[in-house]
Amino acid sequence: GVHERSAWALEWVQGWLAEERFAASRLVFVTRGAVDGTDLSAAAVWGLVRSAVSEEPGRFGLVDLAGEEELPASALGVDEPQLLVREGRLLAARLVRVPARAE
Repeated sequence: GVHERSAWALEWVQGWLAEERFAASRLVFVTRGAVDGTDLSAAAVWGLVRSAVSEEPGRFGLVDLAGEEELPASALGVDEPQLLVREGRLLAARLVRVPARAE
């Protein structure tokens, strides 16, 4: 359930931060269906780890898979805090300027 998986993720986050030997390493959480809302417990883990990412930049990563998507090994080496794997492609969030519409 949501509570159990969230507690598990929180335990990992806290344990990772407490271990000095992991100070130069990054822990990546891989979820399936967290971003598209098909797995609510995965979405809860995604939200919890996103908070940890913002508090401890570089220490955690998130990768979300869709459906039966496989985890490409290259996803673990990308220096992005959050990635989606969709149709074999790695997607990262970006802000872009959009021209204002003329009214």
